[in-house]
Amino acid sequence: DERRRALCDGLTSMGIPYAEPGGAFFVYANVSSVGIGATAFCEQLLREGRVLVFPGGVYGDYTDDFVRLSLTQPVGKIREACARMAGVVATIREPRS
Repeated sequence: DERRRALCDGLTSMGIPYAEPGGAFFVYANVSSVGIGATAFCEQLLREGRVLVFPGGVYGDYTDDFVRLSLTQPVGKIREACARMAGVVATIREPRS
């Protein structure tokens, strides 16, 4: 529960909606509001934030809007990942001049 709350609170603070996990070891989140597709989001997140998440297309989604985030890491690592994610999300959402 602590891991779930840490990840869900982090996503909420970034303005990323998600499906409330019902006992699974992952959270499914809709990253379309970030401004890029899920595949590009995952690539940028890995490259710039050093956080690995998978686009929903890997799991059969027909849109490029969702990512799957794991709850299997210790809560401290989940919080660190959320902080890194927030930095990348802020960079993506910055208005380009």
